[in-house]
Amino acid sequence: MKSLAILDIDDTLFDWLSMWTTSFIGFRSALASACEQQLIEIDLRLRRAHKSVGTSEYPFKGMELNDLFPEIEVSKLSEISDQLQAARADGHKLYGGVSDSLLELRSTGFRIALHTDAPPLLAGYRVKKLGIAKFADGLYSTRSRVAKSLNEVPRGCECPHIVVQAKKPDPTALNQILTDFEVEAPDAVYVGDSLMRDVAMASDCNVVSVHASYGDNRDTQGYELLRAVSHWTDEDIEFERRLKDRGTVLPSAVVTSPGEIAKAVFHAKAGKSFT
Repeated sequence: MKSLAILDIDDTLFDWLSMWTTSFIGFRSALASACEQQLIEIDLRLRRAHKSVGTSEYPFKGMELNDLFPEIEVSKLSEISDQLQAARADGHKLYGGVSDSLLELRSTGFRIALHTDAPPLLAGYRVKKLGIAKFADGLYSTRSRVAKSLNEVPRGCECPHIVVQAKKPDPTALNQILTDFEVEAPDAVYVGDSLMRDVAMASDCNVVSVHASYGDNRDTQGYELLRAVSHWTDEDIEFERRLKDRGTVLPSAVVTSPGEIAKAVFHAKAGKSFT
């Protein structure tokens, strides 16, 4: 039976945080300039909007922004929205060496599943823009409980797109992936940037884990900005606290460069250390 590599996408295969930070800074600056408001006021409005739609990556349209910024003309809001989407598109670039790693995994007989907490519409766009569907045997996205419009599965994906109900670190989705691929836990390897979500989930499923430490960037200014305007509710923050209370989570292996994902997977699968 072929082994299975299950790969997180955001901050594991591409720099999601940099994409979000760069596009958001330009977005808020354009809004502040157009309505002559301080950035703190812009951030407060956008945080309320993000919480109402359940994501900090919502693809706002001009008319949707009009409810938030009635002092700005709709035509100007549409222009700002277009600039936001263009900046996000520009930020969808694979880390260096990822394509080679995916190709190496495929050439050595591994099947590949992509797994993300992003809702179907954003996940489908992500995979298409990054050009990684051709390497994958399946894409697993997560249904949004708030923004129903983001639950549409885009057409034209080069691999099967399956929508799961539970977010990481709930093991439900990972167990479904194992079942769908008819793979036992010892024949799978999970690669992700989050110790508390990706690695902890894999451990709970007895799946070998690889921590993509290069993408674990929660002590940065970009992450602080995300935290300040994010969609996270008080319940989400409390959930994060409980995750930290879990204590130390140890991966089977650590990879410090995206170009070495395949090597890390091979070593972890063989029970060998890799750092």
